[in-house]
Amino acid sequence: MIRPTGIFLTGISINDHEALLRKIFQEELASHFINFPLKKDKEEEELITKKAAAQFLKCSLPTLSALVRDGIIPCHRLGSNIRFLKSEILASLSIVRNKKHDKYLTNK
Repeated sequence: MIRPTGIFLTGISINDHEALLRKIFQEELASHFINFPLKKDKEEEELITKKAAAQFLKCSLPTLSALVRDGIIPCHRLGSNIRFLKSEILASLSIVRNKKHDKYLTNK
């Protein structure tokens, strides 16, 4: 008995075949990411106060204010209150370590 060693398509051009495969892969990838969303750590998505953020960073409130003013650490305003996401603080720290903002992290 002879077994087929591949699939032969007739009546379809190479470009149409590539487009069909591309569409199938895109749909499969999209369904994979929809069915398995990336989960973030619940603690990292917690909104924290300015005081808690300063404690988390082990810095003073004026230092934290300077980091926010200089755009190094993003904050969220809720009315007159300022809140921070731990995930954004952690992301900012990695940027700070890679840039010249080390003056904010060193004790004077």
